[in-house]
Amino acid sequence: MADRHDPQHSGPGRAGDPSDAPWWSSLGPLGGALLVLAGIGLFVWTLLRSPRTGQEDAVTLYQAARLAAIGLVVAGTALAARRRAPRSGGRKPPGPAGQRH
Repeated sequence: MADRHDPQHSGPGRAGDPSDAPWWSSLGPLGGALLVLAGIGLFVWTLLRSPRTGQEDAVTLYQAARLAAIGLVVAGTALAARRRAPRSGGRKPPGPAGQRH
């Protein structure tokens, strides 16, 4: 019985284990915006500097696009989570505890 594989308690995709989280998972909307700006800055810097071989520029442009894409995902996810969060001080939705009889 100890030899059975339990996918919930093993592997790199375990939920709730902070050590398995990617480096950009806790940046928030400001960090996402900074990543987007860094990606755009790297893109512009690559285009404006003296010409090099096409392979080196292609790799740098790919990295700039990846940086901007990660920033967009981080910022969008953080803003969506903030928008979905319940607001305090407002009216409570009707439910078992909030209904009047």
